[in-house]
Amino acid sequence: MEIKLDQGIKDEGFVSHTLEIADYGCGRWIANQSCFNHPARNPLEPMVKAAIVTAVAIYV
Repeated sequence: MEIKLDQGIKDEGFVSHTLEIADYGCGRWIANQSCFNHPARNPLEPMVKAAIVTAVAIYV
């Protein structure tokens, strides 16, 4: 149990630090417009879905 707690603290610190240094350019890189330049009937790639979900969670 202690090992998992320690890993959770490290993960939380990593994410917190990452959000502190993120800027507008990071958003442009993560949600690259070329990922969306296809017909709406084509599914999004898993990495694009993950970027959208993460951005919405942070925004909320």
